[in-house]
Amino acid sequence: MKISRCFLTICIASTLLKLRYGYTPSEMEAEFLENELKDEEIEPKQITTGRVSIEEKNIILTLHFAVRSQVEASNMMKMRYYDDIAEKAQILADSCTFEHDKGSNREVTRLGTVMIGQNICIGFSSWSECIYAWINEGNNFEYGIGSKNGGEISHYTQMVLWRTMAIGCGANPCNGTAFRVCNYAYGQYINERKTPWKVGAPCTDCPTNCGSDGFC
Repeated sequence: MKISRCFLTICIASTLLKLRYGYTPSEMEAEFLENELKDEEIEPKQITTGRVSIEEKNIILTLHFAVRSQVEASNMMKMRYYDDIAEKAQILADSCTFEHDKGSNREVTRLGTVMIGQNICIGFSSWSECIYAWINEGNNFEYGIGSKNGGEISHYTQMVLWRTMAIGCGANPCNGTAFRVCNYAYGQYINERKTPWKVGAPCTDCPTNCGSDGFC
């Protein structure tokens, strides 16, 4: 079973180009992708205020698309950015507590009691640096085993969980130690970290229709 191990910046950048030019974004995606990534400008400025800019939403969503397209998944759902999920992430970021909050604090009205997952990072200078750290946990991951060397994988497995369809993020400078939070619907169960997707050709096991981009 071959699982892609292409997690370096140059490989992700290549995938971004494929995503950028390979299909027409949906109307919802276009809202956040209208400000295209410019040549050699995928690093946003260091945050000085709370909230996440349109440019940063673009980077967050595009990097998630990239890593989710790197795995050989037959059931990978397309991910979208939801502001109501982001509002809950922003509340935690504004607290500057530098730790995860309770699952009940992440719930949003339209999703009821759906389990919401969460990734956090502390002190990184940009969103892309933060997300690359999560992506690089994939070097510790082996499909069917989980962590093959005892290293952290949970941020990575949340990013590539097949049924995660929505993301929303928050950020705060927190007196010079940036605190970034992303919440995910759906969250992951511990046993899903070993097999966060079903291996196979794209879209061959979609619970819904298949898009031209290879996501369900």
